[in-house]
Amino acid sequence: MDYNVTFATSGTRIVQTFGTRDAYLYLYDASGTLLASNDDSGYNYNALIRYSFIANTKYMVRVKFYSVSVSDYVTLSISPSVGILKSGVSAINQFDDIYSVTGSSATYSTTLDLNQVKFFVFIPNVTKSYTITTTQYLSNPLVDTYLYLIDPTIISPCLYDDDSGGSLQARIITNLTAGKKYLIVISAYNITYGMILNSDTRMLPASRSGLFFQKEWHYLMRQMLAMWK
Repeated sequence: MDYNVTFATSGTRIVQTFGTRDAYLYLYDASGTLLASNDDSGYNYNALIRYSFIANTKYMVRVKFYSVSVSDYVTLSISPSVGILKSGVSAINQFDDIYSVTGSSATYSTTLDLNQVKFFVFIPNVTKSYTITTTQYLSNPLVDTYLYLIDPTIISPCLYDDDSGGSLQARIITNLTAGKKYLIVISAYNITYGMILNSDTRMLPASRSGLFFQKEWHYLMRQMLAMWK
């Protein structure tokens, strides 16, 4: 499956797959030159590429399965972000480089800078219903936030929310399974800009074109992400 992508702004992005199959990723420029490839740096047997893209330049992302006889669904994710890093890591080159927190509840504070979308991994130690929400940080101005909750083992659409938390804040309420890794993505909401997720079957000889945008805003803001029962 090939995806033709162009970005409105330059910057480092994370390209990765989600699902249960052993997926490969290949990144080519417009002339067909291979720029990067990966096999198992994503979650489990998924693939992950970190690459610095140039604005208004055509790229092609190719997704394949390890076995050419396998046909199944896979989700391709392109996120305009470097994520939140775990201690001792300078960049995300594999899924396990992403900061993770384990518990039945947690509070995390982070800064969103220009052209950023932040994500980290939450691993619940109790199977139950969780509320994931953004809140205003101290006296900083309220920012219209958006939340995504991604289960990297499935290919169904991720959970997402804009204003369910009130006062421009996002809120997701859902059951989470103990010991499972969930990717939580925080961004400022805009109907045109943001993270884009696509899924297609590998067996289809199709090509998809699209324009992937990156968020741009002109201030620093701090948001607190809290999870409680």
